[in-house]
Amino acid sequence: MFFWLQKQWILWDLNRTIRRRGWTAIYVPGDEEAGGFAYTVGLRQAVGAPEIVVSNVPIELGNGLIGAAVSQLQAGELALADGEAWALDWEGGAKMVWRRVHPDQIESQYFNLARWWREKTSGPDLEGFQLVLSDLAGKLPWEDGYDPAYGRRQKALWRP
Repeated sequence: MFFWLQKQWILWDLNRTIRRRGWTAIYVPGDEEAGGFAYTVGLRQAVGAPEIVVSNVPIELGNGLIGAAVSQLQAGELALADGEAWALDWEGGAKMVWRRVHPDQIESQYFNLARWWREKTSGPDLEGFQLVLSDLAGKLPWEDGYDPAYGRRQKALWRP
């Protein structure tokens, strides 16, 4: 009974937030094996853009990155394109690149509530972009020397 009530509360709150703001972000905490991730729900209807997912980040950073991306999308300053680098005005060597999420991955655990929202609203087919972060040495997953330990915590959603 408690689980059912909790699920109903989550769906009610999600629905309320999206109806009020147009979109929302969901954070899923990680564990020792898999890093946490954050993704958007309702972005297609709100700003005409695919959903966004970023993994292996703490909640504050995930929410901040998604918030910055949505602000830039709303302002017309960002157009999501596969393989496109994304730079924010910050110091450090971290690189970030947008990758189109493979359709097989859309149906995985990474977009559960986005799929629910799409079905509830009869929205368009779900598409997504993953913000891929470099490892501590500034290497991306497809570059030589990328730290495989980091890669286990950031799933390659652009692959089938």
